[in-house]
Amino acid sequence: EFVSIVGPSGSGKSTFLNIIGLLDDTYSGEIRLFGRRIEDLDESQKAVLRLKNVGFVFQFDSLLPEFTVLENIEMPARLLGASGGGRALELLKRFGLEDIAGKFPMEISGGEKQRAAMLRALCNGPALLIADEPTGNLDRHNSGIILDDLRRVADLGAAVLMVTHNEE
Repeated sequence: EFVSIVGPSGSGKSTFLNIIGLLDDTYSGEIRLFGRRIEDLDESQKAVLRLKNVGFVFQFDSLLPEFTVLENIEMPARLLGASGGGRALELLKRFGLEDIAGKFPMEISGGEKQRAAMLRALCNGPALLIADEPTGNLDRHNSGIILDDLRRVADLGAAVLMVTHNEE
C-alpha cells in the first residue's frame, strides 16, 4: 500500500513519521508496529526492528560523500553484517541506475542522489518505507521520477508511508 499524508509545514507530519519509524518516543497512547507494542521495546530492540524492517528516505539524501553510490546503498546491509553488494547492484539495475554505481554523490544530480537514497532505504528489504518530503528539494521532472519509483516499491510488496506539503 502507498499512503500519503498531506499537510502544511509544522503540522506534525515529520514527528508522526519519527514516531512510526522508532526515532522518537514522545507520544501518548499505544502504537503497534509489526505486531509489537513499541513502548515495550528497549532502544536496542528498536534499533534492530528499524534496521531490519523500516527504510527511511528523507528530504535531503544524506548520502555519505566519501563512499560511492553503490557503497552508500549497501550501507544498511553492512550494518547487519552482510555485504549487501549483490542486493545493492540488483536495486540499481532494477531502477535503471547501474551507470552511477561507481560514482560519488558529488558527481551525480540531485534527482539521482534522492533515488540512490531511496535504494539505500530498500537495501535490507524493509516491510515499510518511510518517506519524509522525498521530493521537497527536486524539480517537477525529478519529483515525478521519485513518485513513480515509490509506486514501484509499493508494487514490489513494501508499504510506503510518505508525508508531503505538496497537494499534487
